Amino acid sequence: MVLPTASLDLDASLRKAVATAIAGCPHSRQTIADELTRLVGREVTETTLNAWTAPTKETHRFPAAYLPALVRVTGSLAPLMVLAEAAGAHVVDSQTMLLAERTKLERSIKAARKGLVAIDAALPEVEL
Repeated sequence: MVLPTASLDLDASLRKAVATAIAGCPHSRQTIADELTRLVGREVTETTLNAWTAPTKETHRFPAAYLPALVRVTGSLAPLMVLAEAAGAHVVDSQTMLLAERTKLERSIKAARKGLVAIDAALPEVEL
């Protein structure tokens, strides 16, 4: 797969996605910081969150290793999507993935039923 030529300096877009995830979360910034601390096992303060999301704090970058915790706390896939899309991939939530798998299985079942009908039609009249 050939990716379009684009800057992979994701600082501004990741910073914005993290800020959007936090802003869209019903929890306070302090609660988000506390939950991140609990999940990653390292202290995350509200001040740290503010630094990670401030466009002027270029030396304070959100650690990619904390993304799973941020997604769980905020419920937003946006920061993860920024990184995935830059790598030429897509992020799909669990429910969408299950629905896609279900559709795939339904198609397989339909094809199998058609196959059975064809086999039954080709068999001599035998009671099964």
